[in-house]
Amino acid sequence: MASRNGTVMSGGLDPTYGLSQALEEAWRCLQCYDPPCTKACPAGIVIPRFIRMIRSSNIRGAGEAVRGSNPMAVSCGLACPDEQLCASKCLRAAIDRPLEIRRLHRFATDQEGAMGPRKPALASPTRARVAVVGSGPAGLTCLFELRRLGIAVTLFEARDRVGGVLSSTIPFYRFPDSAVAADASWTLGRTKGCRDGLKLGQAITDVALLARDYDAVFVAPGLSARGPAIAGSDLVGVSTAVEFLGRCRKSRYRTPVGSEVVVIGGGNVAIDAALAVVRCAEAKSMPHSRVHILYRRSRAQMPAWDREVREAERIGVIIHFLVIPDSLVGEGKRLKGVRLFRATLGADDATGRPAPVPVPESGWVMPCDQAILATGMKLDRGPLGNLPRTREGLLRTDPRTGRVRGNIYAGGDAASPDQSIVAAVRDAKRAARAIAVSLGVLVR
Repeated sequence: MASRNGTVMSGGLDPTYGLSQALEEAWRCLQCYDPPCTKACPAGIVIPRFIRMIRSSNIRGAGEAVRGSNPMAVSCGLACPDEQLCASKCLRAAIDRPLEIRRLHRFATDQEGAMGPRKPALASPTRARVAVVGSGPAGLTCLFELRRLGIAVTLFEARDRVGGVLSSTIPFYRFPDSAVAADASWTLGRTKGCRDGLKLGQAITDVALLARDYDAVFVAPGLSARGPAIAGSDLVGVSTAVEFLGRCRKSRYRTPVGSEVVVIGGGNVAIDAALAVVRCAEAKSMPHSRVHILYRRSRAQMPAWDREVREAERIGVIIHFLVIPDSLVGEGKRLKGVRLFRATLGADDATGRPAPVPVPESGWVMPCDQAILATGMKLDRGPLGNLPRTREGLLRTDPRTGRVRGNIYAGGDAASPDQSIVAAVRDAKRAARAIAVSLGVLVR
């Protein structure tokens, strides 16, 4: 399980650029007049501009150009799906290969961080007051965008730390806590006024009531693990991916794992869980621990990013496509296997993807002693009451403004199926501008 440079990396961070490497890559940019990469960036970063600054050795300027459009710049430099976004539109691909935009982005923000980011310019305070619920990427971005327009913001976070899924689920050896801390420091600021507006450990019980006390409310609570939908999920050795990843973070990836582990699901959370199993097995010196991902569709329909899938396969995770988990099988109360059926793809279902159809009489039992369920996330109703939902159960928002109803707005995973940091930034920036317009702080 060695990386390209020979070091052991179970899904670790990709290598950072040095200055000479960054300059060499930056000079590959064609500096397009109407750059398609910028159009493909949800955060609206003018990509050729910051790359041009790298080429002229204005590294601080490059970092500030990135952060000026994306308050979660450090986090996105680590975990942006560039292969599906900006890099997929790079015209350089017609010559040789797409530009490594995310790695140039990361180089610029890393270097700016080492120099010490300058404090952001904030507008004069207004009388407007806004509540933000949730401190993940969407919540932090909305707070920052409103604060720099002079709008006072109170941030409510049910947990005892900010960051949402970034600080609770994503493995820290792939997404270090320092990345969340850097973006949180930038977005929350260092002023006493903002710290007084940070309510950690304070869960909101009714968003509608909060909306009466503030001029506007931005809701970004994130998602929770969907309830088990497979028989046998109560057996010893079975957990959700969120539970397992949380335990791994707390144990610093020294959590005991099985010798035959199955991860059920095909998204990025499933990949994270599989990589965490490998890391835990390495820490426990378990060379015979094998990890299987079971996905009911083909690779073409797999929602996990290609980069993540390749990394999992590179370190030895075995991915089984077109298999439908039917039930978990136990001996007594302990897990012993998973019953599977072969699948074929039928007509498109409600998700717009071909529906997996079980092949008759194709069932068999795959032995396993640990199963991790990564079969989707859901938005809890809780404090959201009867706010309108989409068919998928997310908050229904106006796509132009992020408005849900009245003075309530939403963004991030709670309102978007994209579920990426940069998509959350896009949603939050859009909603912040709409809120500012509704309060008369900005002109439409």
